[in-house]
Amino acid sequence: MIGSDPVEEPIRRTTLSGQITERLRDGILAGLYAQGEQLNEAELARRFGVSRGPLREAMQRLIQDGLLETRPHRGVFVPELTGEDLADIYLAREAIETAALRRVMATGQSVSVSRRLKSEVDRLVDALHRDDWNGVIDHEMRFHMQLVDSANSRRLSRIYAALIAETRLCLHLPVTGFTGQKYFVEEHIALVERLAAEDAAGAQRAIRKHLHEPPKSLVRRRPDRTGAGEGRSRE
Repeated sequence: MIGSDPVEEPIRRTTLSGQITERLRDGILAGLYAQGEQLNEAELARRFGVSRGPLREAMQRLIQDGLLETRPHRGVFVPELTGEDLADIYLAREAIETAALRRVMATGQSVSVSRRLKSEVDRLVDALHRDDWNGVIDHEMRFHMQLVDSANSRRLSRIYAALIAETRLCLHLPVTGFTGQKYFVEEHIALVERLAAEDAAGAQRAIRKHLHEPPKSLVRRRPDRTGAGEGRSRE
């Protein structure tokens, strides 16, 4: 079963499946559903107050985003991300962000983009000073999403949004976090400065350096759960 305490409020039957998607997404990213946990379709439909049709559609969307996965003959689960998964996420992020940087530079937007990103860095630093880890994650993700969105490529943005969701799934775990906060901030500032100086090569180096370290730091702090079992079920 899905715990003894309700974690969602019922959704009116007229609500679109997109709203169910967001409720499930928020629950997964907030840790209400643990990695490796099975989601029981009948129980979720009862709690949301909806039929299984829109619920299945919502689950399918989250499967496409990498926030849920199907296991043959077993059901739908929250993925258990390993160190290899984490490294692969950052590999894909690097490919997309470097492509976005090239577009930003080629279209002469680097200075204006640097100003927007600097504002996000300021908010990130403020969250660090307040020991607000959730705030740090939010501003870190917004920083990178803004960079990619600045390339004005719908496809890059769509693909990157899915990667950001998977990254959040990693970063919201209580045992994860970036080591070396000073260097973490400095890497963001370095990228902003290279953009402001219209230094294409320097900006590419800055983003590669920034995206190279987090997987190693997170893997050191979070042991792989591969082979750790079939996962818990909310049945």
